[in-house]
Amino acid sequence: IRPSNQLGANNDNAVDLGKSDTRFKDLHLSGVAYANNFVGVSDTDTGIDINGTNVMKFNTGGSERMRIDSSGRVGIGLTPSSSAPLTNVDAGILQVNGNMELRFGGTNVDPSGAKYFNIVNTDTTLVADQPLGGLQWVGLDSTNPNSNMASITSYCSGNAGTTADLRFKIAGTERMRLDASGNLLVGNTSTSLPNTDAFVFLTNGEFRAGNDATSGGSNIELNRENSDGDHIRFY
Repeated sequence: IRPSNQLGANNDNAVDLGKSDTRFKDLHLSGVAYANNFVGVSDTDTGIDINGTNVMKFNTGGSERMRIDSSGRVGIGLTPSSSAPLTNVDAGILQVNGNMELRFGGTNVDPSGAKYFNIVNTDTTLVADQPLGGLQWVGLDSTNPNSNMASITSYCSGNAGTTADLRFKIAGTERMRLDASGNLLVGNTSTSLPNTDAFVFLTNGEFRAGNDATSGGSNIELNRENSDGDHIRFY
């Protein structure tokens, strides 16, 4: 079947197959169907638009809601950007303009009673200090574009790939670490006694604090706002 004019000559893009009030029922194909748009019969402003170069647009209510671009990036509420937000960090495969929620009906069972956002590293030869994934807050201010303002990243703590550290960074500099043993390190990267402005809380209850002598500060300062209670107790 091909469209033609009254003289029998080919007539591209000029003949409808059926009408809005005289429609075919089912269409069965064993090959390829070529089209630019797929829309609902009674909801004509909702459908899929592929009238472009390697781009799929998903519309509802006459407005584009989601797009898959030629590189496979998905944009929800926006046109996905191909620009890398940071050096050595590719543009996201999923980009969303709006809040994201994980909703579910949970049960009082751990862990199966909850749903999780899983970051899975498929490397089968993990080594110590290998980054496993995390969250980054990137600023695109015109004065400091593509700035890594803050991040929380997990790093493998050994070659076995069973435990990890959580490292908190501000502007690319590590400020705090929760190590694989549960020790809290602030301004320090090990549990040793700090020789700079830093402190360490160990899981055995020990507290270690350091102070750079050139700063003129104190290791510990206690300030009681009223006359009730002790500054510190020893047992």
